[in-house]
Amino acid sequence: MYCWVCVNAAVLRWAFVDPDSAVFNGETGETHILSALPAYTLQLLQRCGRTTNEVRQETAKVCETANNRAWHRKTVAILRNLESLELIERYTVSHAPTTKQR
Repeated sequence: MYCWVCVNAAVLRWAFVDPDSAVFNGETGETHILSALPAYTLQLLQRCGRTTNEVRQETAKVCETANNRAWHRKTVAILRNLESLELIERYTVSHAPTTKQR
């Protein structure tokens, strides 16, 4: 099981343009346009690290949708996409730091 954390929450700058969000990463100099669910997921991980299951449960609750296998696949796809954008990273649960420790 993995824990996901924001790579460096302090360097992210947000701009909200309904319905999307733009996030600027001060370390990489890149700006990313995120739809509502990936943006919400990144904001969750800015507060503290969470496991895939915790992210899945929280997002299913907020979206008022079934927390089923299909939702799990969607959550994992979002997490992997955020990871590929270098906005989050994953650790094994036993070695996961929280963003508050960084």
